[in-house]
Amino acid sequence: MNEPLYIAFIDESGCDGDKFGKGSSEFLILSAVVGIGVMEPDIHMRCDTLRHMAGKSDDWQIPKFEKANGSIRWAACKLFADLNFYASHVIIHKPSIQDANLRTDRNRLYRYASKFLVERISWICDAMHTPGAPGTLCEIVFSQDLSRCYQSFKDYISLLSRNRERVKTSINWQHIDPALIRDAPFRHEIGLLLADYHASALGLAVERKKFGQYDERYAKVLGEPILKSRRRGVFGFGYKFWPGEAEELYKTDERFGWMKLV
Repeated sequence: MNEPLYIAFIDESGCDGDKFGKGSSEFLILSAVVGIGVMEPDIHMRCDTLRHMAGKSDDWQIPKFEKANGSIRWAACKLFADLNFYASHVIIHKPSIQDANLRTDRNRLYRYASKFLVERISWICDAMHTPGAPGTLCEIVFSQDLSRCYQSFKDYISLLSRNRERVKTSINWQHIDPALIRDAPFRHEIGLLLADYHASALGLAVERKKFGQYDERYAKVLGEPILKSRRRGVFGFGYKFWPGEAEELYKTDERFGWMKLV
């Protein structure tokens, strides 16, 4: 197996429960940031800049989006937005899911959503790839959640790969090898910080709070480079709404208005 040229980091926002109005989120969002395998030094440089801006020591750990205050969130999103990478999001509107098995089987729903994201990761790698580049494969790193079985997802992608001639998917297999899919603790991979900010910012933008409020400011900052490109944007590899009924939310729900204003 060739060494991977690309790397993708994945995190999520929301949950996969179906008790809407009783604790479950309306959306399950999976987000990936994808770039050349040497992109980590650039992320470290932006993190050092953020530490300096915040007046923190060199060993200060930048908090996850959920734990950060508004100033840190804003500064981090501004710094992360123009890094040289691609971002992709799968937005699952759970109340629109008609398949009872998907609604109640959390592992199956997560595998299904992750497959959509892997498809888009493979498209991004294809868009970045240049003839003669030293490799085509992408390493995929999930932010570790101990309640999930990542081996089950690897087995699922392996099954699709083995049966690629008979099973219809949109994965570009020259960039995807199931052996290169793994999970890692959040603090072990700097790229997972970036994926966390993307997923959590988008979750904050679309998930209503108790009194109906939502906050799209951070998602708009991070999403601007995606939405300015037709290929990357909504219905490209930037944002995937599922199921099909969820596309109506993009067209009519005020929470997605910022996607049309960029």
